[in-house]
Amino acid sequence: MKSEISLDGTVRRGRGQLCLLAVSMSALLAGCGGDDSSGGGSDPDLSPGLLSQYYVQDFSRYTSAARQLIDDSARYTLQLARVGRYIMGGQSFTISDNPIRHSGVHYAHAAGLTGAGQIIAITDGGFLTTHDAFEGKSIHTFGSFPVDDHGTAVASVAAGDSDRMVGVAPGADLLLGSFSNMSNRTGIVSLARQLGAVAINNSWTFGDGYQANDTDYRRVFGAAGSGSDGQDYLLAMRSYVNDGGVMVFGASNSYSASGPGIMAALPVVEADLTSGWLAVINGVPSMTNDDIVSARRLSSACLEAAAWCIAADGTWIAATATGVSDYQGDDRGETPITGTSIAAPMVSGAVALLAEAFPELSPR
Repeated sequence: MKSEISLDGTVRRGRGQLCLLAVSMSALLAGCGGDDSSGGGSDPDLSPGLLSQYYVQDFSRYTSAARQLIDDSARYTLQLARVGRYIMGGQSFTISDNPIRHSGVHYAHAAGLTGAGQIIAITDGGFLTTHDAFEGKSIHTFGSFPVDDHGTAVASVAAGDSDRMVGVAPGADLLLGSFSNMSNRTGIVSLARQLGAVAINNSWTFGDGYQANDTDYRRVFGAAGSGSDGQDYLLAMRSYVNDGGVMVFGASNSYSASGPGIMAALPVVEADLTSGWLAVINGVPSMTNDDIVSARRLSSACLEAAAWCIAADGTWIAATATGVSDYQGDDRGETPITGTSIAAPMVSGAVALLAEAFPELSPR
């Protein structure tokens, strides 16, 4: 599932194919410190609580607590209800697992990380801000927007927190705004910078026809120095990235796409954005115990965005705008929501967890 928007803001809905995989929080957290041969010393005493900036060599102390979340907590086991058969690239896949387990997020949660103190900005079509997945959060908004399933689902995956569902960073607050035009997008980025939002999630694209080349760049943003709304948007994104923010864009859902899309690959033509850019693709993992041992791509490839690209599990039972307690795919025989639109907020939520865990480090 992904939103495609034309340059005039018209929204085209596309049913995305399955998106799964591998932000592996345990691997990301451990990877910040080197490897066993580095001589980095023993772990600090980390009883369940904030990991702070320390390198964690051994996550075994959290294993029991993490697995108990997956096995016994209704908020986590909700995701186990998702099953489906998907065709992608001429291959058939049967999916039945838990995207939280695939990502290792339950280890971060067991260690006490929730994204508390962080703000995730979501640029999307609209939101049901009264949904119980957002109860108790500080919700900042830019401008007005309609009630919409897509944005509600995306925000719930990044930061949802209710009796029935938990998102990747359930303690994070939100900034919500519409992608309806360039002016809105610029305003959201500027406000995100002002508020210190750690990431801006963008589960939308200008369509597979727009790729990161000079011709499409001018079609979307106008000529450099033209003073166009597109150039204002670029300037806002540069300022946000230079201040340490992370722009997260879902790539194309098309398995055979010739590129991941102009926004996912924008640093190809705007190299100064590279330090704060992430493109997100879809993959389905195979696991042994808690380790991902292989993965199959189910969306576009990273292609020219490879240097700033990551894969994540984008099949979730997520909040919808049909009611304040409704979740698509939970108990009504519906297919769970799938696509790079849902993979992207997994990564945005992970950025919030990492920012909480390592407050002295930059996002890069």
